[in-house]
Amino acid sequence: MGGKQSVAVPALGLSGSGKSLLFSTMIGKPFDGKYPGIHGESYKLQQQHTVEILPLGVKKAVMLASNHLRNRTNFVFVVDSTDPKGMVDVSQLIDMFFTDERSDIDISTCTVLVYTTKQDKESAVAPEEVAKSVGFDGERLVPKKLVVQGTSMVTLKEDGEKGWADAFG
Repeated sequence: MGGKQSVAVPALGLSGSGKSLLFSTMIGKPFDGKYPGIHGESYKLQQQHTVEILPLGVKKAVMLASNHLRNRTNFVFVVDSTDPKGMVDVSQLIDMFFTDERSDIDISTCTVLVYTTKQDKESAVAPEEVAKSVGFDGERLVPKKLVVQGTSMVTLKEDGEKGWADAFG
């Protein structure tokens, strides 16, 4: 086969975690100070990759896991590193995606990129600790490849592109 195949990668995160800002910044779309809470927005990041922004929430998690995420092997989780309750919620949802008997996603075949946003805030938890707190602790959930990348408003574009390239480049 000549060349890489186009891949759509779901980016999942709670409302307000920074999904829309992260990916719009990576493609050079100016940030106007609004947090649109985009549902189903797609961004073409590289010639071979498109990221699909999907909101996470308890009500939508089972539907997403059983329908939209079936047969996927690449995932991005965007986690607010200043929100301890949000990390617990994301952990529960990640468990549902990868360990629930209704899920057919085998984590050991997946590449997972965890973006930990808001690293410029004083209350931010270190990226590796965020990844552990949401379940990627090297024991319970062990993907084929795990990349953890901290981001902040100051270094958003550079950090985002680096994390994406490390995971999917």
